[in-house]
Amino acid sequence: MANETTSSTLSELFTNITQEAIFTFQETSVMRPLVTTYPIVGSGKTVEVPVYPAITASAVNEATDLSNTAVNPTSQTITASEVGVMTSLTDLGRDAAGRNVGADIGIIRFSYC
Repeated sequence: MANETTSSTLSELFTNITQEAIFTFQETSVMRPLVTTYPIVGSGKTVEVPVYPAITASAVNEATDLSNTAVNPTSQTITASEVGVMTSLTDLGRDAAGRNVGADIGIIRFSYC
């Protein structure tokens, strides 16, 4: 066949599609507000993150002012490392699953730099 659209002819769009997908995921994710991202670009493989102490609330009586509570955070150094997992799907495993498991597995990819 002639004039087919393939991945090599659409390669210029992949960056835009990926960036749009990441943006959409970040804006609509339930977990995003619960996670703090610490960029380690330019600082080698380590990043120092603050660790905040547990603070306890106390009951307050009417017309009683609250008093200050000291917060003294510590820090923890986290060292990034490269990890990976490889798994091979056999024909028997794929056929026994009852659906197209191979396509499902191919969609999930994680990469840490």
